[in-house]
Amino acid sequence: YGTDLALFDQVIWNTQQGRLLENTIVVDAPVLLAQRFSPILFAFIPLYALYADPRILVVTPAAAVTVAAFPLYWFARRRVGRPLALVSVFAFLIAPGLQFIALSLFKEIILTIPFLMFATTFLLQRRYLPFFSCLVVAIMCKEEVGLTAAAFGAYIFFIHRRYVLGGLLG
Repeated sequence: YGTDLALFDQVIWNTQQGRLLENTIVVDAPVLLAQRFSPILFAFIPLYALYADPRILVVTPAAAVTVAAFPLYWFARRRVGRPLALVSVFAFLIAPGLQFIALSLFKEIILTIPFLMFATTFLLQRRYLPFFSCLVVAIMCKEEVGLTAAAFGAYIFFIHRRYVLGGLLG
């Protein structure tokens, strides 16, 4: 379990030092891209330039979950009012599965939570450009988000009846 934290810490630090995505932990994949697609890790390089410490990765899951609560609140507030929006956010934040994720060690899939929450909010508002932007960033976090993108495409195709946009994702 701690191996993932060491892996990501080493990969980010090595990349900052000019050794692009190299690691010594995964023996059969000395370059992380041979094992997984996570270009979002490049976003941590400026943070490591300021403060190269794996604790940055330790607080990231809680920060990601916290940021994800904002689009939920904004969307719910428009639909059901402030009191019920706050109840929705509270229910979201106290969900045991989400708390487990927020208190777990870093895995890049955790970074998809706020981006997919923003993407969903933009999609429900039919704001397609910010929706696609958030979805692209979510895909840069982890390759399997492509399946979620296909589900979004089906929703756009069948519910919004935007056949070209939905077909691009499907």
